[in-house]
Amino acid sequence: MNIEKLVSDGWKELPKNKHENHSRNWFKRYPSVHRCCCNDDKAGIQIELREWDFKQYGKEKNSYEILTTAELPDGRWPRFGMSVDEYNLESSIALIICAWDYMNEAIK
Repeated sequence: MNIEKLVSDGWKELPKNKHENHSRNWFKRYPSVHRCCCNDDKAGIQIELREWDFKQYGKEKNSYEILTTAELPDGRWPRFGMSVDEYNLESSIALIICAWDYMNEAIK
């Protein structure tokens, strides 16, 4: 994935985690009708992008995963995630936000 494009699109890189030093992790807040209950001072929800580098059959490969974990009004913490590529990143994020908003509406 193009690092310059991620930065220009508002993604911020998380500091390296000694337990996950095999990936680069990025985050960005996306607008949503519902907020995470423990972060209700911040609009929208935060999405994390993980970039995994590995070798397969002697060739360098990349894999990407998007994740979000947020607290619902009833105290549950659903975790959403999926593998993505640079071509379906935005549509996959839209699906996660849709699922988050649906869960919030379903428990009202």
